[in-house]
Amino acid sequence: PRRERHRGEQDLQQKDQEMYELKHELIALRMKIEETEKNAQEAQQQKELLEGKVKELNDEIDKLLK
Repeated sequence: PRRERHRGEQDLQQKDQEMYELKHELIALRMKIEETEKNAQEAQQQKELLEGKVKELNDEIDKLLK
C-alpha cells in the first residue's frame, strides 16, 4: 500500500506538471492568436487605405485624359 500511495502521489505530481505546462502552452497560443488577429486587422486597414489611394489616382488619370 505504501508503494502504491507513493506511485499515486508521483502520478498526481506528473499530472499537475502536465496541466501546468498545458495551461502555459494555451496562454502562449492565445497570445499568438491575438497578435495574428491584430496583424490581420492592420493589414486589412492598410489594404483599404491603398485601395482608396488607387481610386483617387484612377480618378485623377480619368480627369487628365478628358
